Amino acid sequence: MGTSEHQKGPYGAALTTKQFFVLVTAIALGTTLEWYEFFVYAQLNAYLTKIFFPSSDPAVQQLSYWGVYAVGFIARPVGSVIFGHIGDTRGRRLNLLLTISIMAVPTVLIGCLPTFAQIGIAAPALLAVLRLIQGLAMGGEFGSAMVYLHEIAPDDMQGMIGSLGFVSAMFGCMTGVLIVVIMEAIFNTSQMLVFGWRIPFLLSSVSASAAIALRMHMPEPDEFVQDRQTVIHRKLERIASRRSSGGLGSRKFSSSFRIISNSFGRYLDTHESTSLKTSDYNAPTIPADKDADTDTAGTGVARRGVGSQDLEQGTALASQQHVTNTHPTDNNSKTNLSVGRPHTKSLPYNHRDDNVTKTNNQTDDITITLSATDLPAVPESRGEYVPVIRLLRHHTPAVLLQFLFEAWVSVGFWVITTWLPLQMQKAPLRMPQILTQAMLIVNLALMGGIQLASGWLSDKGVPRIWLCFGVFTVATGISCPVLLALPTASFAGAWLLHTLLMMIMACVLGVIPATLSCIYPPTVRATGFNLGHNMAMSWLGGVSPTIVTALVAATGKTFLAPGVLLTVSAGISMLAALVLAWYAPQANGNIKRDAKQASS
Repeated sequence: MGTSEHQKGPYGAALTTKQFFVLVTAIALGTTLEWYEFFVYAQLNAYLTKIFFPSSDPAVQQLSYWGVYAVGFIARPVGSVIFGHIGDTRGRRLNLLLTISIMAVPTVLIGCLPTFAQIGIAAPALLAVLRLIQGLAMGGEFGSAMVYLHEIAPDDMQGMIGSLGFVSAMFGCMTGVLIVVIMEAIFNTSQMLVFGWRIPFLLSSVSASAAIALRMHMPEPDEFVQDRQTVIHRKLERIASRRSSGGLGSRKFSSSFRIISNSFGRYLDTHESTSLKTSDYNAPTIPADKDADTDTAGTGVARRGVGSQDLEQGTALASQQHVTNTHPTDNNSKTNLSVGRPHTKSLPYNHRDDNVTKTNNQTDDITITLSATDLPAVPESRGEYVPVIRLLRHHTPAVLLQFLFEAWVSVGFWVITTWLPLQMQKAPLRMPQILTQAMLIVNLALMGGIQLASGWLSDKGVPRIWLCFGVFTVATGISCPVLLALPTASFAGAWLLHTLLMMIMACVLGVIPATLSCIYPPTVRATGFNLGHNMAMSWLGGVSPTIVTALVAATGKTFLAPGVLLTVSAGISMLAALVLAWYAPQANGNIKRDAKQASS
């Protein structure tokens, strides 16, 4: 099937239906792996504490264990900036290939670590280092995966396709619990302490290999490619305008022409025959009076849906600027590029004309001129941008709102799925371990189903932000009563209370990707979504089991402490939802579908 036929499809990249499902599978496998590992670590608590953190004081032992657990979360925001930069400048594909690879290696190495009895304090130190590397990779993996699903999804399926990210995460959690249950059924306690605990970590190499193979030919989303090119053009125009107003006149800059997308772009160029590749497109030229570093309406609104209308209008209003290449005849020949509407097949500014790409020992003079305004020449490389700077300069409110919006689900998910099942095995409830594991597996499966339904409902018109606001309100009222009821509940009652908390949380998780992806423009979306999400998951969620353990040790209030923590975080999320509805109203619905309906 030709590229032109691909472009007529409903997806956000040049894909057939079969290719689309292959891509979704590739994203799901990577997400499954990262969440699988974090849950395996939590489920092996009884063994890892003895192997890596021997202590006569159980409280100190638990704090050490959960402290190393938290290290992986604390590193996530740093990973968000590092890998978000790659995703927003070099492409989603390179980003997602790097993160899954870096995530897989330390996971396997944890399964090979010597124990405290063998190398002493170096054992927990090495464990902490590997958890740190995992956290860096996960900081750029999960959010980027959500963004990619959002960008390639059909217009009327953004909610449901986005929810698949969290559905696969729940599958990873469920698989992690199930693998530990199987290991414990096969091996006795002494065998688990010797070698059984290693097997779940080593098994992760299987899904990692499959995910890497499937991600090798991911195309770049059209929306990202278009927006990246627009941003570079605007920046070049702005620089040229400043030089012109400063009386510098037209100048030529002699340089060795650097391909912006570097080896990543060249790889895509040489693999045009692969089944998944980026498409031909005409990048729209936006009217020059809009600033290069601002987005639609200057309010943090992403160019998706409502923002896409501006792109389409900009195309219609664009002047007759174009890219012209004069064929070089010798090593000192010149290439004149007029900023306008380039034609590319991979990342923007990876010029495909063989006459532009230098050969060895060849130096071309690159002159970029703005024919419509007769502005001075600007080196093309000056059009590059740093996503985190643009993000913090123009979209800091969006990052902070996402952080606060996700406060309750971040705290609640890790407390309810990791700390609480372990606490239910202790006095006064004393639920058998196998029963808490079965409860967790069943509830995670139900949670995935609710997430999918929640995303589907949002595609059918249910307002996303108001759905979340309603859940936050309910959570504020029931968190403390539910947790305080656990000590006196029967096993069945405790199971149902745990199910209740997880089901209402699933309603929010199912719409988070579609709700929060669209508050950022595409060229800072990977950085912004990753940073906001991982700030919440790290600074609130990842450390919450450690905080709860410390609060319980200090107060003796086993179930009141987490109840208060959940209530406060739900209240914060409730207020954030109200502000988000005002700040980014497009996040409340399917903006791409609504924009098409408005224009028809």
